[in-house]
Amino acid sequence: MKKTLLTFAVVMIAAWSVSAQDYAIKLNYPLKADQQYKYTASGTETTKNLVASDDQTISDEKSDSKADLASTVTVIAVDSFGRPTKESHTIETFSYTKDGNKKDLLSAGAKVVAFRQDSKMAFEVDGKEASSTVSKALERVIDISAGGPPDDEIFGTKERKKVGDSWSINEEAAKKSLEKQVEEGKLKEEKISGKTTLQKVTRVGDSDVVHLAATMNATVKPEIGVPVSNLSATMTGTMTGAIPADQAKGTREESMEIIFSMKGSMKPDPSAPTMKLDVTAKQTISITRKLLK
Repeated sequence: MKKTLLTFAVVMIAAWSVSAQDYAIKLNYPLKADQQYKYTASGTETTKNLVASDDQTISDEKSDSKADLASTVTVIAVDSFGRPTKESHTIETFSYTKDGNKKDLLSAGAKVVAFRQDSKMAFEVDGKEASSTVSKALERVIDISAGGPPDDEIFGTKERKKVGDSWSINEEAAKKSLEKQVEEGKLKEEKISGKTTLQKVTRVGDSDVVHLAATMNATVKPEIGVPVSNLSATMTGTMTGAIPADQAKGTREESMEIIFSMKGSMKPDPSAPTMKLDVTAKQTISITRKLLK
């Protein structure tokens, strides 16, 4: 009995000492041209568009799509924060599923160059401009920096933190980042809030892995091109990351879910009944990166 109690006490003390440690929070790992990493990503998009009038459904459209990519990436160019602005993917597998129909879009060995052109994502496949179908699918799983504040400025903190600690996101930095990501004039951010939490720290090999979770909520005003009254729109985001303290050795895992919801009403004709709009769009992406050199 004494031995059992002693063992239990030792385990509890060890667990407490780990939880009492504090850790530096660093989300960005600056890359350089010619660096390579293994990349896998899965991205989905689900949309629902409902138009109703006097409790009668006029239109109820739904769609879902998913892209899956595995590749070896070579960094071509980076910005001042070390975020890739142009990179090359050597495809291992790349498939796209639309409303349940799955097909391979690119063969193993295909070379994809991803970059931004006039602030929009652009892709070349084997030296030629990618088709619209391939480009749309690649946008689900590849994201080239559009500039703006880095993740450390938005979700990070300069203070060391312990497991269980939370801190507010930088709202101004989040607004600037969203402005860069969304086509100019299409979305105006009215209010943004959120927080980041240090969930746990695990040990992989000889390196700590910091597990972070962040939430972001925004009230937005979209520009949809038609007169709509009583318009309300929100965006909610949930992000998680498993970030090795020594990012040059470990595998980095990230996931994100963004949900956009918009409701309103419109009257296209004075003599026609009022139509109600209910739009929901959800995007998710899960990514793993492992540096090769």
